[in-house]
Amino acid sequence: ISGFIRPEPSAVTGPRLLNTAIFPDSSIAPTEKTESYRDSGAFTVLHLFAPAGLDAGNPRSGLVKGGNGLYGTTWGGGLFDLGTVYRIGEDGSGFEVLHSFGGSDGSRPTTSLVIDNGVLYGTTSKGGSHGLGTLFSVGIDDSSFDTLHSFEGSPLDCAQPEGTLV
Repeated sequence: ISGFIRPEPSAVTGPRLLNTAIFPDSSIAPTEKTESYRDSGAFTVLHLFAPAGLDAGNPRSGLVKGGNGLYGTTWGGGLFDLGTVYRIGEDGSGFEVLHSFGGSDGSRPTTSLVIDNGVLYGTTSKGGSHGLGTLFSVGIDDSSFDTLHSFEGSPLDCAQPEGTLV
């Protein structure tokens, strides 16, 4: 289970926590779920991620709340099966892949996103110009994507970032 966030309580659900969790399914490969935890101890599945394909797959990061939903990354899935940035409503509606990583723009994001003024920022652990990861941004309103930096691994740069931005 990855990091929890606490959205505003509602009159219907009361206080709750949202997280990203991975649960094994005995009949197939691991099944990934983004879930909502309520004080009653019950889990509600918000989205069942496909193991591969156009959907996002294998979420490894926590969620960040902003704009009109929750945002996260997946290690796999998307058009090239190299990871995605996605949005989902707190009630599970409106799941949408905002960006599919293709390699040259990064691949294999593993850390939580940071949001600032309607822009999501994150890192990938692979891909980019040198294959050593990237720093990227995605607009939450228009899904505009920019690779801000490709890590080189030189003594003055780093490689394969895996820490969360602050």
